[in-house]
Amino acid sequence: MKKVILFTTLILLVIMVGCEKEESVNTLQKENYDNPNPSQNNNEIITEKSWGYDDIVKSITINNDIYTIGYPTIKYNSTLRKISKSGKEIWSKTIDINPKNIFKLDDKRLIVVGYKKNKGSIRIYDIEGNLLASKDEYIENFRLSFSNIIKDGIDGFLISGNKRADNISQPFLRGITISADNKITNSYLLKIKGIRTNDYCTLGSIQPIQDLDFIISMLINDKYIIARLTPRKVSYSTSQYNTYSNEIDEPNEPIYSINIMWQKEIMSSSSNNYFIRSSKQLIAKDNKIFHIGSYGKRKTSSSVEEESGLVSCLDLDGNIQWQRKINPSNKSDELYKAIYYNSNLFIVGEHSGCFIKDIYKSNGLLVKMDKYGEILYTKTFGDKNLKQSFTSIEVIDNKLKLLGYKGKYKKEMKNWFLEINP
Repeated sequence: MKKVILFTTLILLVIMVGCEKEESVNTLQKENYDNPNPSQNNNEIITEKSWGYDDIVKSITINNDIYTIGYPTIKYNSTLRKISKSGKEIWSKTIDINPKNIFKLDDKRLIVVGYKKNKGSIRIYDIEGNLLASKDEYIENFRLSFSNIIKDGIDGFLISGNKRADNISQPFLRGITISADNKITNSYLLKIKGIRTNDYCTLGSIQPIQDLDFIISMLINDKYIIARLTPRKVSYSTSQYNTYSNEIDEPNEPIYSINIMWQKEIMSSSSNNYFIRSSKQLIAKDNKIFHIGSYGKRKTSSSVEEESGLVSCLDLDGNIQWQRKINPSNKSDELYKAIYYNSNLFIVGEHSGCFIKDIYKSNGLLVKMDKYGEILYTKTFGDKNLKQSFTSIEVIDNKLKLLGYKGKYKKEMKNWFLEINP
């Protein structure tokens, strides 16, 4: 009799546990996010390397070599580096600007954009790090910074960034052409219709989409939106003061007016006190638009109770298909960069950043997600006593190359390279 009671009790416990797990899954699906426990996966590392003293910002791959740009830490300068696919540093060179992004021009040249003092800066280098051309753009009474460069579908490249003055922030979009002999020429201006000059607007990521259209993320008056834009040539400037953009146009320069085809707010700040903290990247693949960023949830007007990564998927008409929160917690998680590879998103960032006894600690984060939003795995890497982060990712020979930095809080940070299987 005792055996029968014990056996029956065990069956009931199994059923109860099973029901609890099923309810947990259903709740997560209703909340529209997945939250697998991130696991330490240091045993999966194929190669790990460290070098230099700067924070890697972005990277590109040319001819199976990786080129990185980095901000200085403490007393060092901004750096352009060439790294082999196995993580060996080939060379590093000091650059004279604060870099924001790097772009492959062709198999022999690359472009770095950023800022220098109050000027937006463009630098062209060969693949050995030799400076081929430079251009600094200045607008009186504004601080100018370039953050992105893309193929524009018009006649060259599109430089995007922001111009700031006191409490004013306005989008800056400039078309340029680059000749075979590395001459950089301003080719046109871009004016965004529907954004007034007194709006506070900060540009995030920008990405070509179809024909002459492109998508862009913008923070406008505390609301983060994604917009699909289409440029159309409207006029030529006549070297006169242009009240629309608060800048002086160059003589006989074609002006393209950007019409907003649609715009969609990514996360409403009025919805359960959620708000977008950062917009890091847009990816347009397989007739989908993926937005990579981070969000927060306000506890009070001066404190945040939840901070984490957020991935959003939209169709080409701007309709949100799904959104996924990555590891919601009261710690600070950030997503920095993603690649779309074999119909999956591989996203890197920083996991569980927090202060413990006045020491900031965090781990490198890697998330694999399919194009339908299902999280396939969440992995963390690093030492539990250090500040560590992945800020860029490349794929070479079917291997993931994770790039970032690691070190002790308020001490010198070293570059960090990991190679793993996808």
